[in-house]
Amino acid sequence: MCDLLKYYKARIIGLAVTLALTVLLIDNILVPFLIATFGKDHITVTTASFLTSRFVVLAAMVGGEILIRKYLWKIEHPELDFSGEWEGETVYKVAHIGVGPVPFSSHHKVKITQDCLSIKISPSTSESYVNWGSLALELEGGDTLRYAYWVNYSDSSKFPEKAKGYEEMKVTNRGEKDRPIQMTGEFHHCAQGMSPVYSGTVMFKRP
Repeated sequence: MCDLLKYYKARIIGLAVTLALTVLLIDNILVPFLIATFGKDHITVTTASFLTSRFVVLAAMVGGEILIRKYLWKIEHPELDFSGEWEGETVYKVAHIGVGPVPFSSHHKVKITQDCLSIKISPSTSESYVNWGSLALELEGGDTLRYAYWVNYSDSSKFPEKAKGYEEMKVTNRGEKDRPIQMTGEFHHCAQGMSPVYSGTVMFKRP
């Protein structure tokens, strides 16, 4: 997330400087011109003065911050955009503790929520899971996701009741404008007194 944080800081500084210069230009150039042209009670003077009010400047700053943090970065840095819906396939290859019918696979939905300041896997469900999501997630170098996750399973014939684990995913395919469309990696369950404890591979694709 370091690249997006740098982008966010640069755009926020640019927004603040732009607003400050706009206020100075309106107060020192536009308003005097309008007064000289139309008189101090003209509606254009009132409107121009209102545009430099604290309320308008604060609203512009807040609106600009939301625009930058949630939307603009996706246009300017699509190569860092992991947000949205993915289709996941997990292949359970090794049962390290306990007995499991390895190898086998399961499919699930993945929803990544991301802005300039944060990224996480939002809780979602599948045939094998009651729900799952990330505990902590790190985006490194623009192509690697590392995260700890929790999961509550629904199929007791294959899975423990619940588990925590670690996955590391790398971008293996990119689409239009270099936006990530496929990731592959590995997962490892943590031993928490429940079995079986699995490890295996994972693939995410955008539908």
